[in-house]
Amino acid sequence: MNNDDKHNYWADQISKNQHKKHEIHTIISIKERLHQKLRDDFWNIRPQFQAPVLRPNHKFAFIDLYFPFFGVGIEIDEQQHENKKNKDADTERTLDLIQQLQASQRKDYKEIRIKPYIEKDFEQGVNEVVDLIVREYESSETKPVWNLDPFSFYKGKNEMSVKDEVIFKNKQELIGVMLNIKDYHNRAPGFPKNKYPALSQNGYEFYVFNKDSLYIKKMNGKRKKGVERYYNVFREDFSEFRMYSDRFNNPDIRTKDEQKMKKQDKIPKRVIGAKSKNGVVFCGVYEFDGFQEDPKPQYSDMSYYQSYKIISRSFSFDLCRKVISNHK
Repeated sequence: MNNDDKHNYWADQISKNQHKKHEIHTIISIKERLHQKLRDDFWNIRPQFQAPVLRPNHKFAFIDLYFPFFGVGIEIDEQQHENKKNKDADTERTLDLIQQLQASQRKDYKEIRIKPYIEKDFEQGVNEVVDLIVREYESSETKPVWNLDPFSFYKGKNEMSVKDEVIFKNKQELIGVMLNIKDYHNRAPGFPKNKYPALSQNGYEFYVFNKDSLYIKKMNGKRKKGVERYYNVFREDFSEFRMYSDRFNNPDIRTKDEQKMKKQDKIPKRVIGAKSKNGVVFCGVYEFDGFQEDPKPQYSDMSYYQSYKIISRSFSFDLCRKVISNHK
């Protein structure tokens, strides 16, 4: 990846928060000042934007700007963070991040909070971030490498976990890591849709659902004439996945589908990922738990859903790599 690609990475990520003018201004200022200080070395540092971190309560926190190599996170606080309730929540959140990142990445988490709407605090905060990153870079015996991709991260590991907080470019990269096939996107057309052989032979199915963010409720469900209308929902803590459909309001269809499930020797488990604005994240492994009725459905013609409960927040690579040689 050359410097033009890295520059475009910054631009692409920043542009996704167009409605947050203070956040954009702050991140651009940090980028420009870091570049001035580090010159060409600046392009070795890859940040993460809205980096997801799984908290002990199984809800995600998102760091506005995170430099994982140095363990430095920047939170850009709008004015609503000033009230006592939000300040207390921010303090609790920071303690959770320190605990989780220490456990998952074996490094201390350093957080800097910036009030972008106060000029003095803005300048002080941006300069503090830049000075800290420069000090960390210059004092580090090993230097960061931009191209540390998911394949490098999982090299030598036996499983994928939600705690890894890895963001994949797309679903092909995620499934490629699972199967240990780096050019999986070139092979995907030969694989049956949603029926990846190396997974299905072990009783698994693979799904990635489109989302604007990890907390958004409505994900799929475009209206198409004569086609099933549906949408999917995660519980906020990702303990349950729900698939709603207008078909499920018909009791005969629910009965038929449940009978079909029971006839199978083994109900497939679902390995599920979710597509956020930054890429794709691994959510866990889910198992079918029957049909349920929603007393307050978002759409009146979709009051029933298939419930899938989480059974694991990690996935062993051995489950699919043992048979993948037959499909190379």
